[in-house]
Amino acid sequence: MSFFDFLGEFSFFRPLRFERYPDSFATSRIVLYRRLMEVIQAQTQAQSTVFIAAHFPDEFYRLQSQLHQHAVDYRLITHPLDRQWFSDHKTDSQGVVYLALADFLSQTRFSGQEIFSGNLDLILVDRHPDPEQDDLIEAFARAFPATTKLGYFLALNDPVMQSVINETTLLVLKQMGIDKHGLISSGIISKRLTKVLIRESKRRNKQPQPADSIQQWYELNDNAESTMKCPGKRPLEDS
Repeated sequence: MSFFDFLGEFSFFRPLRFERYPDSFATSRIVLYRRLMEVIQAQTQAQSTVFIAAHFPDEFYRLQSQLHQHAVDYRLITHPLDRQWFSDHKTDSQGVVYLALADFLSQTRFSGQEIFSGNLDLILVDRHPDPEQDDLIEAFARAFPATTKLGYFLALNDPVMQSVINETTLLVLKQMGIDKHGLISSGIISKRLTKVLIRESKRRNKQPQPADSIQQWYELNDNAESTMKCPGKRPLEDS
């Protein structure tokens, strides 16, 4: 059973080499990481290998801290994957957890000769305000030499959600059963979020500057109007 099968939200009539799952949402980052860690712990003995990654360094370090706090054994990916990486890891036992910055994955170039045994669950814990960055991650997942499942896991109070979440959306999520203790997946909200991010990216008239956090990214790359709609991250809370 893979990470995404464990969530039990989807079924397919035939196996696919690449599957992109709708985004999953929690009410807050605290709830999100609590649930993720519970499932990852259950997956350490599963058949699929797990890559878990973040776009921004501050979220990467938060993720690393959560893995330590929950005593999850993991290995670091410290550079784009190359032929040597696949040679060194092709005999890894199934169920290994790898932690990476998303940039290291999106900068990977495949020759078509790489070998990787088993399946891969690729988990991103943030969406990037620049849609091109998530396109690069999807390209990595499609090219990875294994059956790969890609999914994003977000909190409703993440800055990228501020232009998407309104009273109607919250009502729909509540009707779908979201509460302060769990995760819920929604293809409708995923598509809406993607459209919003693409629309906002078209308003920018310069090449985006890199940043250490998503809040800093918005400060550096958005005009005053956009920044007002995407404030800094709210305090983590369970309410």
